[in-house]
Amino acid sequence: MITSPSFRKLGSDIILLSRDILADAAEMTAESASEAAKATRPSEQEREQGLDYDKIKDKGKVHAKHTISGLYQAQAKEEAFDKGVALKDVSPRCRFL
Repeated sequence: MITSPSFRKLGSDIILLSRDILADAAEMTAESASEAAKATRPSEQEREQGLDYDKIKDKGKVHAKHTISGLYQAQAKEEAFDKGVALKDVSPRCRFL
C-alpha cells in the first residue's frame, strides 16, 4: 500500500498543503510583527522633545479602563473573525474551508 503511486501522491499533497498553511501563518505573523514594530518606534518629534510623561500616564489610564471594561477583548474577537472571513473569501487555495 505504501508503495502505491496513488498513496504517494496523497502523501505528497498532504505535505505540500501543510507547508502552504504553515507559510501562510508565518506570513501573517510577520505582518503583525512588522506593524507592531512600526507602532512602537519613536517618531522624530519624540526623539527631539523627549517623552511627555503626563500623556503616557493618561494613556495608561485609558488602556486600564478599556481592559477592565472588556473593550480590547471584544475588539480582538471581532478582528480575528474579520481576518478569518477575509481569508476564506480571498484565498483560492482554501476552497475546502
